[in-house]
Amino acid sequence: MTDAMEDARKALVERLLAWAPLVESGYEVPAAGQTMREAAAALSAAVPLTEGWQPIETAPKDGTAIILGAPEQQCNGQPVEARSTVGNWTIEEDCREQVGDCGGYCRCPEYIYHDPYWMSWDGGFTEENPPTHWRPLPSPPAQEKR
Repeated sequence: MTDAMEDARKALVERLLAWAPLVESGYEVPAAGQTMREAAAALSAAVPLTEGWQPIETAPKDGTAIILGAPEQQCNGQPVEARSTVGNWTIEEDCREQVGDCGGYCRCPEYIYHDPYWMSWDGGFTEENPPTHWRPLPSPPAQEKR
């Protein structure tokens, strides 16, 4: 994501979050709908959805599910077939592993934390065999009209 796209994304998020407390409190806020439509239009213009495979460096790192892919490559000297699968960049809760508890009366859980990484839902991509490309998930099928 370019700096301009990231700046636009941050501005839109701030704008939407500013309206959230009013909308959540149950107040009827006519301007909120207009603001959200404007923000959605600006986001669409700032971050176009591109078709096809893109370098993994451009993939979202916010936990968004995407299609991960890699051509045939080598891992530990062994060939690994080309593949694609659904996955995401790990976020905080994905990087936490419970390793036991404190041992005291309360039995508070203890964790170790891993650096973030690309996680595929089938477990096929690893640090040693990472994805090299990504693409957005397609839109779900539309409901058939009867």
